[in-house]
Amino acid sequence: MNRSPHTGLNKKFTYAELQLATNGFCAQNLMHDHGRKIYFGLLNDQRKATIRKTPSGTIKDEDFKREIAILEGVKHENVAFFIGHCLDGPQACLVYEYVCDGSLNKHLSDRSKKLTWD
Repeated sequence: MNRSPHTGLNKKFTYAELQLATNGFCAQNLMHDHGRKIYFGLLNDQRKATIRKTPSGTIKDEDFKREIAILEGVKHENVAFFIGHCLDGPQACLVYEYVCDGSLNKHLSDRSKKLTWD
């Protein structure tokens, strides 16, 4: 559960900063790949983050900026906190707070776990 007290944070990262945070977007930090690669990273303040890369050409800059504006407004304890973005590299990136329990999609698709109201 996300209990982050941060609000209004939307840092503009450089591609170099995100490369450093993910150890060069190495395969060991790749968490998920379904068309959009998601990496684990450690930011300068040692804050754990997930970084979603979107291949260039798959989304227009104006659509990406609109998505950023929407993410800035999403603040809920059960949603990963949006930290910032990067537009200056070969791929656009969104940076989220790392959620140690995984995504809702993972929990819903994991047949070995059963969700209960408890």
